[in-house]
Amino acid sequence: MLNLSIAICTYNGEQRLPLVLDRLRSQISTDNVCWEILIVDNNSTDGTVDWVRQLQTDWAEDSTLPKIQYLFERSQGTAFARQCALTKAKGEWVAFLDDDNLPHAQWVAAIEAFIHQHPNVGAFHGQILGDYEMTPPPNFDRIAPFWAIAGGRKARCYTTDRNATRKRLLPPGAGIVVQRQAWLDHVPTELNLVGRIGASMVGGEDIEAMGYLSRAGFEIWYTPEMRLDHRIKAHRLTRDSVIRHMHGIGLGRWQLRRLGLAGWQKPLMVAMFFGNDCRKAIVHEFKYRRDLRSADTVAIAERAFYLGCLQSPFYGWMR
Repeated sequence: MLNLSIAICTYNGEQRLPLVLDRLRSQISTDNVCWEILIVDNNSTDGTVDWVRQLQTDWAEDSTLPKIQYLFERSQGTAFARQCALTKAKGEWVAFLDDDNLPHAQWVAAIEAFIHQHPNVGAFHGQILGDYEMTPPPNFDRIAPFWAIAGGRKARCYTTDRNATRKRLLPPGAGIVVQRQAWLDHVPTELNLVGRIGASMVGGEDIEAMGYLSRAGFEIWYTPEMRLDHRIKAHRLTRDSVIRHMHGIGLGRWQLRRLGLAGWQKPLMVAMFFGNDCRKAIVHEFKYRRDLRSADTVAIAERAFYLGCLQSPFYGWMR
């Protein structure tokens, strides 16, 4: 029997949460799963708490449904909300959903099947399909992974696949499933990156956490059997938002790159990464110069990402 906690981290999610819970209520083939749902209210100012209280009452009338626990985390940021869930969860495994992640009907069953095959894995995730409220800009597929859109037909291990390790690839946090004790033992309670707060678009807290698990020797996997839809609202696909989003991810790059570096290594690595980012930025300018002249949104967003990477080592001083 699998002991699973599903943690939904939300900020002002009163209007988004019903769709997520409807999908969880419709899960099938869960006979071998003992599961609970944690809703982590990350200091919301809307009616989230009242909606969850009513939901708890409604679900309590059906003994076949998992119990719902309401948690409140005052410190804003996804990293704080996830840490809150991990300290309160009862399951040996914790699956994280954002309030715009809609799991398919066999999502929980796929989690149970994968853990049965890989009981010692540290973390894993599945296919994330884009559900766009408006048509994305042309060529959006080039940058879709930065919106946690991920896929592929074959399972793979990020920590043993040569291509993934060479590119330092790790999965996004949307729909990630983690071994609870592994996280508590090896991921700091306070990460350097905490998530997007207010006007700040600096992200990467999920990748930072996966970096600690990887350094501790745990395998991190992708499996195509787990599927969820990532609803992306129209305001996140506007030209200004896309560019700011990409720049914010670039700004968090150095915090991820410096994991595991000794103090004496950091100045050398700053120089190395700075040179490599300059090269990539120059190559991009030449490759997409026509698109940049025509103000193509994706090309300009990619340029903003490289600019953020170049600024990243100095970001702490600029704040």
